[in-house]
Amino acid sequence: MKEILIQIKKTTTVQLKNSKDSLAKFCEYIQELFLQPAEGTVRWVEIEAKGAKNAVYVYGEPTNISGLLAEDLFAVKKKCDPD
Repeated sequence: MKEILIQIKKTTTVQLKNSKDSLAKFCEYIQELFLQPAEGTVRWVEIEAKGAKNAVYVYGEPTNISGLLAEDLFAVKKKCDPD
């Protein structure tokens, strides 16, 4: 019985350490996401009232998409243009 209790204690200690590490990483991510400004990026949070309970989405997009449009849309259009 004593060996089982020792094993349970070891397992619980490992699980708690893993949970603590995961929580620390999550907190670090949240701080980076909301507290450290990223130049050229806009961020927002959406809460889905009629969706799953506690459904929250965090988005981040560039504020200037001219480079993306030039590379991914207009350059492709030029290749496909029959003229």
